[in-house]
Amino acid sequence: MLDINTVIDDYRIRRVLGTGGFGITYLAEDETLGIPVAIKEFMPGHLATHDGTTIRPIAEEKKPAFDKELDNFIVEARHVARIQHPNIVRVRRCFKRNGSAYMVMDFEEGQSFEEHLRRRDGPPSEEELKEFLVPFLDGLKIVHDQGLVHRDIKPSNIYLRRADGSPVLLDFGAARRQTAAHFTAILTKGYAPIEQYDAKARQGPWTDIYGVAAVLYRAITGDKPLPAVSRLAKESLVPAVKRAAGGYSEAFLRGIDWGLALAPEDRPRDVDAWRAVLLAKSPAAPSPVHAVAVPTAHRFAEAPAVETVPAKHTLDETAWRAAKKADTLGAYLDYLRQHPDGLYRGMADRAVEAIRRRRDEEEKTDPEAAAAAELKPPAQAEPPGSVEVFGRVIAVKRPSVADEESDGMASAWGEGPAWQEIAILGFLALVITILTSIVFRTLIGTNIWTLVACFGTTFAASLGYCLLGREQPVRTALVLSAGTAVAALVLFLVLVLLTA
Repeated sequence: MLDINTVIDDYRIRRVLGTGGFGITYLAEDETLGIPVAIKEFMPGHLATHDGTTIRPIAEEKKPAFDKELDNFIVEARHVARIQHPNIVRVRRCFKRNGSAYMVMDFEEGQSFEEHLRRRDGPPSEEELKEFLVPFLDGLKIVHDQGLVHRDIKPSNIYLRRADGSPVLLDFGAARRQTAAHFTAILTKGYAPIEQYDAKARQGPWTDIYGVAAVLYRAITGDKPLPAVSRLAKESLVPAVKRAAGGYSEAFLRGIDWGLALAPEDRPRDVDAWRAVLLAKSPAAPSPVHAVAVPTAHRFAEAPAVETVPAKHTLDETAWRAAKKADTLGAYLDYLRQHPDGLYRGMADRAVEAIRRRRDEEEKTDPEAAAAAELKPPAQAEPPGSVEVFGRVIAVKRPSVADEESDGMASAWGEGPAWQEIAILGFLALVITILTSIVFRTLIGTNIWTLVACFGTTFAASLGYCLLGREQPVRTALVLSAGTAVAALVLFLVLVLLTA
């Protein structure tokens, strides 16, 4: 790292503020203006090292990756510099020096949220956390609206200003465009979601939402969440609704758990969707034991009006759980038809797309096996925009599926044709039975063989029809033939009585 009093382009280094995976942050003095600033030096430890004041790749083969990340650092600094929000750190300048790049930011005096939590005698109350979240989420939404994702939200990267206690999101060294095809897999365990462990995984607002939810979990329980990879390995995380029950409203705790969902598709898609649940107005929750006032003594005068969760939210969640339990194409389409603006629409869209994609792929390789398979999202085929992490495919893309009305052809057994179609086929089969009964009775003359011929003819006709596009043709044809065989037996008895 740089020595104290080193001067870089009119900025004199005073001390180190912090280090991270992407670089080192210094407190410096602008010698022209005489004001303190924070300077982020690009120095990814896995790619480069200091050689005096110069930064060099640790090996020649690392140089292409270092150069690429350096360019990304500068590009993202330019994007962040366009963001002007009181709760997002202001980027003043970015320049290249010493084989690296430096991001100059406003220096915020105060303490990190991590320090604040450590100094408290108990967890903050729900009211205090909501006062913190209102402006913080406003700022984060602006970041996302600019097409950026922070990717390193944790208590030490959130500052509380000394003057008024308002929160500021710091350190955009890991920030990237949401449309990036490749993300450097640098993260903080416990605060990083599963998609950040894969450089090719799609990342977006849901990635930062996980980080904020992890910060809240740390605030109310005193412990940071388990690392995402540990949760993927079946090591369960005790949900906030259990860990902090009684100290906070259930709606608030469930909002935290929603943000901490392991799979990206199970999390809120954006800040607005999450905020509507997390900050919904609810009866006053009891304060946690030992809770004390915020040391900064700051209380937001009046939080902006927050959209409340509509009464239909409970029905929406119930419908989604039912659709997910059924896990069929018809169930997901019914959910989309009945809840076009539901909170789980994105997940239903992806489930429909996954089921259709799987069916298309299986029909190309083995039509009969595809028809017999359960209609479930693919476990092996990886849809575009998904990420495979330790053998598990996690879809993170949010494709759009056009509104579709349920076609009424839901399966009677889960996969076969609908009841009304069976009735039509049964009627046709009965007609075939009558005709073949008359013909074969005339040609063969043996009652038993007449029945066999009726059954065989009906089965052949049913199978032929089913093979034209129905699912499980053999099974369906057998069911239809059994029914018509009973009808043939009844007809045979009638004929015997009439000719007796």
